[in-house]
Amino acid sequence: MGYRAGILELKDAITGLERLPKSKQFVTSKFFGSAYVGGEGSSKTASLCLSAICNAIMDPGGKSLIGRLNMPALESTTMNDFLSMVPEDMGEWKEQPKTWTFNNGHTVIFRHLDITDPKVQGHIKSENLTAAYVDEASEVDEKVILLLIGRLRRRRLD
Repeated sequence: MGYRAGILELKDAITGLERLPKSKQFVTSKFFGSAYVGGEGSSKTASLCLSAICNAIMDPGGKSLIGRLNMPALESTTMNDFLSMVPEDMGEWKEQPKTWTFNNGHTVIFRHLDITDPKVQGHIKSENLTAAYVDEASEVDEKVILLLIGRLRRRRLD
């Protein structure tokens, strides 16, 4: 069971990929800037969380950011799905500063991406990341996407 009891556990998400070819294609993609576009209920958020978990497992000592436009939406959807999916024994959650640290040292941070908040660039500009995930990217200003791309500077150990 995940850190927070939820509707989707990691093992179910992985086995469910066989029924969802577009999700599987996104989760297993090695391409930079992969995106999953689909309608409501097409498993976009679950696929994003699964991709982030799988990449973190394969990237010891790395650092990922998962973001959404505003913090209430990030907490109630994306972060909640991630925490219900990731098994408790795989790491540790810290409510402040909203980070999950895997046992292999990979850290996943959750941040809002609202550029109307003057603090947003500061909490992104100071990061050195191996991966970044944006849920509901259509809500986020292109400047933020470019800022995140500029923060992808940590080297992955492939």
